[in-house]
Amino acid sequence: MVILFIIIDGYIQFFYGKNLFGFEYDRVRLSGVFGDEKILGSFLSRMIPIFFGLSIFLYSKSKIAVILPLTSLVAIDILIYITGERAAFFNLILFSIIVIVFTNNWKLIRAFSLIISFILISFISYFNDGVYNRMVTKTLAQTNILEGNLNAFSIQHQVVYQSAFKMFKDNPILGIGPKMFRETCKENKYQVLTNEDLSIDGCQTHPHNFMLQLLAESGIIGAIPVVLVFLISLFILFKNLFYSLFKKTILISDVKIIFISSIIINLWPLVPTGNFFNNYLSILIYFPLGFLMYFVYSKKII
Repeated sequence: MVILFIIIDGYIQFFYGKNLFGFEYDRVRLSGVFGDEKILGSFLSRMIPIFFGLSIFLYSKSKIAVILPLTSLVAIDILIYITGERAAFFNLILFSIIVIVFTNNWKLIRAFSLIISFILISFISYFNDGVYNRMVTKTLAQTNILEGNLNAFSIQHQVVYQSAFKMFKDNPILGIGPKMFRETCKENKYQVLTNEDLSIDGCQTHPHNFMLQLLAESGIIGAIPVVLVFLISLFILFKNLFYSLFKKTILISDVKIIFISSIIINLWPLVPTGNFFNNYLSILIYFPLGFLMYFVYSKKII
């Protein structure tokens, strides 16, 4: 019910300029119930596997088993897009790919809902310049993809990533310490000069990438457990896919696959992220693990 309220509140803010709490929409990025924090898209993109997985688990034998996930997915797809959060939209696409490729009974539902979502998103982009400029025009400009000289998301991201990697090379085993990037980056040797005419500040509160942050701040020792969890999750998905295609055997249920997708989305290394040690993000990272452990040990799982 909380997720449904957040979705409805987000649409109210988009269409009326204010949400139920009076938070205004700046016509660039939608915030919903989060006010000044522009994390509505991030929250939804990390919660969608949990919401979808629980919908299947609770209503798999009901007539609304198809209607509820279908309508909810379309509503969340569109809302994430209009929040203007590009990393969140990438997480959504990654989730969709995992569901379509690796699940057995829900791939068509997700594919159909995704088609509907992209049709509606196309209409929104055509009539709303603010959203289109944020999600498409600005992305093309920052990545420089049309010019052939590709940036890692943007020149600012690229410079920060270079600073983090320098810190890792200087402190490969134990790193510089959790949440110390914001202090260490002030040192001159970690300031990155992009060219003779342009100097971009490589100092931020965090490196904006979970894996780089773990390597820089906790070194190899701290990064290994997280990397192993990520790689094991990928291995489980591909192993199940192999058995399903070539041995006609299903090793894990669709619900487990969807919750594993939550781990992969949260730890995916090729997308900008927030601070790994942030309380809000930590909750979203660890939250699906409890459900997954229940489904692994419960005999009731479908």
